[in-house]
Amino acid sequence: MTALPPFEWLTLGDGHRLRIRRASRPGAPALLLTNAWPQTIRCWDRQWDDLAAQYDLTAVDLPGFGISPGDDAVMRPSAQADVVGTVIDTLGLDHPTWIAPDVGVPIAISLAARRPGLLSGLVLFDGPSEFPPAISWEGRLLVRSRIARWIVGWLGIPFTLETIRRGYRLGRRPSRTAVVEYLRAFGRPSRFSRTLRFVGSYPEELPLVEAARARVEIPALVTWGERDVFVLPSNGPRLVDALPNATFRPLAGAGHYSHEDAGDEFLAVFAAWMATRTERLEPQP
Repeated sequence: MTALPPFEWLTLGDGHRLRIRRASRPGAPALLLTNAWPQTIRCWDRQWDDLAAQYDLTAVDLPGFGISPGDDAVMRPSAQADVVGTVIDTLGLDHPTWIAPDVGVPIAISLAARRPGLLSGLVLFDGPSEFPPAISWEGRLLVRSRIARWIVGWLGIPFTLETIRRGYRLGRRPSRTAVVEYLRAFGRPSRFSRTLRFVGSYPEELPLVEAARARVEIPALVTWGERDVFVLPSNGPRLVDALPNATFRPLAGAGHYSHEDAGDEFLAVFAAWMATRTERLEPQP
């Protein structure tokens, strides 16, 4: 792996300050990457070179979820969607395809439904898009109980370590540098507890996301880790059925962080899907 580009900071007109990483490739299709929870955009470190070789690449730490700061008001899918839309506008990204794992799923669906034409495609996996979500019993408890969220809000470091232990099934775990950053990002109770407000917004927000899926007409690739213990694999086929233009590709044996866990397979599936989209757009003789 070559040296990764340095992180940059992007300040938006609405006051949000976001950490980003870019690899410019003029003329190439634009690709937007966001992070899972509790992770940062370092979850793309191992695949950065492969993606940057073909795409104009931008990765964004979601506010409050990565290194980017975020207040209570932004910790819900609809508010995060507004922020990501502003990022695309500010950077002038040309109809990017958004690869949105985990918490990015409801955010990406919200943005695609509310701003048709902004994105050219979605890659969605390992995140909820309906209510009640089909998630682990621990997740259901966090959705339902404010007390449970308050208690868990003090446990950012053990929570992060446990998700790493259970979220990978094929052995491709994040780098030591990434894990150290995750622990730094979510070790402070004040910061970690704020991310739990996002989960607490699900009863209000996920029904809106569920209804919005039918309005997302851009091409979508839905992958899923077949051994995801956090956001259950049954979510994948249901999401595909709800989207007008979606393709489903499960990732055999992978856990929750499936784009890393089944990294080579994920890249191959994504490349094949992108090639199919390109063929459809080419003029016929």
